[in-house]
Amino acid sequence: FLVGNTTFPSRVQFSDLTNGITTYVATDFFDLDKNNGQYITGLISAFGNLYIFENNSIWMLTGSTRDDFALQKMVDNVGTLSPQSIATPRPFATS
Repeated sequence: FLVGNTTFPSRVQFSDLTNGITTYVATDFFDLDKNNGQYITGLISAFGNLYIFENNSIWMLTGSTRDDFALQKMVDNVGTLSPQSIATPRPFATS
């Protein structure tokens, strides 16, 4: 997955691993809500999904191919300005 295009700040590009990780087909992308004025600030793979952070929202991508990708906005009015602020929870210790 590739983000950070200043022309399309809400675009996520992806590659088909069978074509090589460095090959991006022009149609292999999806846009989040591109008219919301936000921009993607980070990605994290967790719990079997890809979480996409914008400066003011969080999205979840499920699926493993372009044919079964499903995009869902998880949180609105909360996001992150820095990819270094994204973390996954650590397992809880039980006693």
